[in-house]
Amino acid sequence: MKKIILMAIVFFVLGMVFWMGYSSFDKLEQKEIKKEIRIEATSSIPSLSFTDFNGIQLQLNEIDIDQSLILILFNLECEHCQYEAKDIVSNISSFNQTQIVFISPEPVQEIHDFADKYGLSGLQNVSLGQADLNDMVKLFQRISYPNIFIYNSDKELVKEFKGETKIELLVEHAHK
Repeated sequence: MKKIILMAIVFFVLGMVFWMGYSSFDKLEQKEIKKEIRIEATSSIPSLSFTDFNGIQLQLNEIDIDQSLILILFNLECEHCQYEAKDIVSNISSFNQTQIVFISPEPVQEIHDFADKYGLSGLQNVSLGQADLNDMVKLFQRISYPNIFIYNSDKELVKEFKGETKIELLVEHAHK
């Protein structure tokens, strides 16, 4: 009788170990699939629809760029996003051939207020707009603010930054 109970315990423990191993492997596999989808979605300028201040619907991948595009996904309340905006305005002459697009899921009027407050309004090579949060999550999977993507003139991803990024790095990668 003791042998039967011992054998049952051993089979139960082995079954649990096998199940946990399989579960972990499956989760890793799903994570890799999501990573591949994200890389594919961002390896070139994504087809993200957004609304500008005039209520015009635009496609991110249809924006004309001379040398490069810096895409900044941001949140109005994010202090790092606010710092990034100030830093870009202070160094705007370093981005002569670079189109900079700030996109947020927040209301257009609030984005417009953000642009005014941080000096982004009226800059020739800077655009701001509102995109649907669900569309953003589908394309970018996880979003941290600010999330910065730099694309070259061939519309290929050069570099991605998560979080506040030094202006020197943005300039360096925008000119590659």
